[in-house]
Amino acid sequence: MTQHMFADLPAKPDVQTGEPRPPEAPLVLGKMGPATTDLDQAGPVPDGRGPALDVFIQDRRTVLLGSLIVMGVIVIGASLQRGSFEWMSDPVMLGIVGVAGLIMVLRGWSTRLTAGSDWLRVNRKWIDTYKITNIHLYGVIVGWTLVLQDENGRKVRTYLGSLEANRELWALVYNGLAHSVRTGATFNAMAGNMLKLRQFTNKG
Repeated sequence: MTQHMFADLPAKPDVQTGEPRPPEAPLVLGKMGPATTDLDQAGPVPDGRGPALDVFIQDRRTVLLGSLIVMGVIVIGASLQRGSFEWMSDPVMLGIVGVAGLIMVLRGWSTRLTAGSDWLRVNRKWIDTYKITNIHLYGVIVGWTLVLQDENGRKVRTYLGSLEANRELWALVYNGLAHSVRTGATFNAMAGNMLKLRQFTNKG
């Protein structure tokens, strides 16, 4: 499904059934997966909201592999900068590398994303995806992070790759982003460019 089909904004899905399903959302990180689709593991639904429609639970083996890759990148980068691997004899520097890997493991170890027709829960926090006021995407060494805040001040933060891993879940969330932008949500330049949000701004 082509991205330009979002220009006229697909309908908001029914709160109970999730139909009609939004079209596929654009991917920043390419094809992701595999995704967990067992709704029995979705966790609690926010009070007063419709049922969970899609879920993603982070595979812990992927987290460990990603952590090792990050540490490897740091080691190689630092060695190239210093011209040798001698710096690795410094326990403080090795500790910094280890802490970076540990932070990534802790951040992703228990990641659980759940989406309904108009809400997204990231672990214990949730937002109304059709009442988002601010969209912020930024890149760090451990990946692209998306921060969303709704009109009630609720805020969630998650790795973009986790959202994209379940294409159906990402489509639900992205449709909410598109509608929110149309009604005035702000976004930083990176979010506007990489998530292709500028097409939804209200041009009067």
